[in-house]
Amino acid sequence: VLVLIPEPLPTPVHRGEDERRACPEERASFLSRLTWWWMNGLVWRGWRKVLEDSDLTDLNEVDKSQKVAAIFNKNWKQELHKAWYKICTEEGRSPSVCMTYLTP
Repeated sequence: VLVLIPEPLPTPVHRGEDERRACPEERASFLSRLTWWWMNGLVWRGWRKVLEDSDLTDLNEVDKSQKVAAIFNKNWKQELHKAWYKICTEEGRSPSVCMTYLTP
Protein backbone atom coordinates (compact mmCIF):
# COMPACT_ATOMS: atom_id res chain seq x y z
CA VAL A 1 0.00 0.00 0.00
CA LEU A 2 2.86 2.41 0.76
CA VAL A 3 4.19 1.93 -2.75
CA LEU A 4 1.09 3.68 -4.11
CA ILE A 5 1.78 6.88 -2.17
CA PRO A 6 3.57 9.33 -4.46
CA GLU A 7 6.88 10.74 -3.32
CA PRO A 8 7.09 14.42 -2.38
CA LEU A 9 8.63 16.64 -5.03
CA PRO A 10 12.33 17.28 -4.39
CA THR A 11 13.14 20.59 -2.81
CA PRO A 12 15.36 22.89 -4.86
CA VAL A 13 18.98 22.67 -3.85
CA HIS A 14 21.49 25.43 -4.49
CA ARG A 15 24.56 23.82 -5.97
CA GLY A 16 27.78 24.82 -7.61
CA GLU A 17 28.43 24.50 -11.31
CA ASP A 18 30.27 21.20 -10.95
CA GLU A 19 27.73 19.64 -8.60
CA ARG A 20 24.83 17.62 -9.92
CA ARG A 21 21.85 16.05 -8.24
CA ALA A 22 21.38 12.31 -8.09
CA CYS A 23 18.90 10.92 -10.59
CA PRO A 24 15.39 10.92 -9.08
CA GLU A 25 14.82 7.46 -10.56
CA GLU A 26 17.20 6.03 -7.94
CA ARG A 27 14.84 6.87 -5.08
CA ALA A 28 11.56 6.37 -6.98
CA SER A 29 9.08 3.71 -5.92
CA PHE A 30 8.04 0.84 -8.15
CA LEU A 31 4.83 2.59 -9.21
CA SER A 32 6.69 5.82 -9.89
CA ARG A 33 9.13 3.97 -12.15
CA LEU A 34 6.33 2.12 -13.88
CA THR A 35 4.45 5.34 -14.70
CA TRP A 36 7.56 7.52 -15.17
CA TRP A 37 6.21 9.84 -12.42
CA TRP A 38 9.77 10.52 -11.29
CA MET A 39 10.27 12.55 -14.52
CA ASN A 40 7.54 15.10 -13.66
CA GLY A 41 9.92 17.60 -12.06
CA LEU A 42 12.11 17.80 -15.16
CA VAL A 43 9.14 17.85 -17.54
CA TRP A 44 7.48 20.73 -15.68
CA ARG A 45 10.75 22.64 -15.48
CA GLY A 46 11.20 22.18 -19.24
CA TRP A 47 7.65 23.31 -19.87
CA ARG A 48 8.16 26.52 -17.90
CA LYS A 49 11.55 27.43 -19.33
CA VAL A 50 14.23 26.19 -21.68
CA LEU A 51 16.23 23.49 -19.94
CA GLU A 52 19.88 24.17 -19.32
CA ASP A 53 22.70 21.81 -18.45
CA SER A 54 22.40 22.79 -14.78
CA ASP A 55 18.77 21.55 -14.75
CA LEU A 56 19.80 18.00 -15.56
CA THR A 57 20.75 15.32 -13.08
CA ASP A 58 23.45 12.67 -13.23
CA LEU A 59 22.68 9.40 -14.92
CA ASN A 60 22.22 6.21 -12.94
CA GLU A 61 25.40 4.12 -12.83
CA VAL A 62 23.80 1.39 -14.98
CA ASP A 63 22.85 3.97 -17.64
CA LYS A 64 26.29 5.50 -18.06
CA SER A 65 28.09 4.83 -21.32
CA GLN A 66 30.92 2.89 -19.64
CA LYS A 67 28.48 0.22 -18.39
CA VAL A 68 26.21 0.23 -21.45
CA ALA A 69 29.10 0.05 -23.92
CA ALA A 70 30.70 -2.87 -22.07
CA ILE A 71 27.45 -4.85 -22.13
CA PHE A 72 26.83 -3.97 -25.78
CA ASN A 73 30.36 -5.02 -26.82
CA LYS A 74 30.05 -8.35 -25.00
CA ASN A 75 26.69 -9.09 -26.63
CA TRP A 76 27.89 -7.89 -30.05
CA LYS A 77 30.86 -10.27 -29.92
CA GLN A 78 28.46 -13.13 -29.11
CA GLU A 79 26.21 -12.10 -32.00
CA LEU A 80 29.18 -11.98 -34.40
CA HIS A 81 30.27 -15.40 -33.20
CA LYS A 82 26.78 -16.83 -33.80
CA ALA A 83 26.64 -15.26 -37.26
CA TRP A 84 30.11 -16.54 -38.17
CA TYR A 85 29.16 -20.04 -37.03
CA LYS A 86 25.97 -19.96 -39.13
CA ILE A 87 27.90 -18.65 -42.17
CA CYS A 88 30.43 -21.46 -41.76
CA THR A 89 27.63 -24.01 -41.56
CA GLU A 90 26.04 -22.48 -44.70
CA GLU A 91 22.83 -21.39 -42.96
CA GLY A 92 23.62 -17.81 -44.02
CA ARG A 93 22.82 -15.33 -41.28
CA SER A 94 24.20 -11.84 -40.80
CA PRO A 95 24.78 -10.33 -37.35
CA SER A 96 21.86 -8.43 -35.84
CA VAL A 97 22.29 -5.23 -33.83
CA CYS A 98 18.71 -5.66 -32.58
CA MET A 99 19.58 -8.98 -30.98
CA THR A 100 22.58 -7.30 -29.33
CA TYR A 101 20.28 -4.82 -27.60
CA LEU A 102 17.75 -7.48 -26.61
CA THR A 103 20.27 -9.87 -25.06
CA PRO A 104 20.54 -9.32 -21.28
